Amino acid sequence: MAFACASCQHETCRRARALARYGMGDWPAPETPARPPEDGEVPAGARRVADVAKSAGWRVVATYARGTYPGRPPRVVDSVALRMRRDGSTRIAVAVWHGTRFAFAITWGADCPLRRINVTQLRGVLELTS
Repeated sequence: MAFACASCQHETCRRARALARYGMGDWPAPETPARPPEDGEVPAGARRVADVAKSAGWRVVATYARGTYPGRPPRVVDSVALRMRRDGSTRIAVAVWHGTRFAFAITWGADCPLRRINVTQLRGVLELTS
């Protein structure tokens, strides 16, 4: 995972640093590789964020996957990712949901450094750039 914060104490970042240090191991292939989501696969929160992004002029691409999530023990999760790019800008944001729960978001661009943000901050980024 290339997005692990060097000094961050978020659980996902700690996991990412550990995986980078010790290797991914032999994880099973995903049950459902990333693909466009079907009806009912996008959580309500993700749909609301996508609507905010589209109304503010962002292009949004959603993907769905089902596979093993690192942990002890590893568990199988549904995940939805929204990849968003601001039209006419270098600003990019990615947000991920595991099941119906928001997991994390990352934003970056020529005018802002890579940073991990929560869903409230994500909505602020999307609306601020409209």
